Amino acid sequence: MVIKKKEIVNDAEFWHIYSDENKYITRDGVKYGEAYDPVSEDRKYEETDEYIDYVPTDEDYSQAGKILLGVEK
Repeated sequence: MVIKKKEIVNDAEFWHIYSDENKYITRDGVKYGEAYDPVSEDRKYEETDEYIDYVPTDEDYSQAGKILLGVEK
């Protein structure tokens, strides 16, 4: 099932979208392991049947948030 929950990254709100079964999600024909969208967006994702081989760590999430906000590249 696709999970969509609100998260705060550097005082900004984002939707964190991912599969509860560690599967890829898709939107508009593009496959994602997970997604972070601005809360102003209501993008729809679907879960695939394909499992993700790699499980992100807390450090990966932290780095992704910094890149998303332009703090690091």
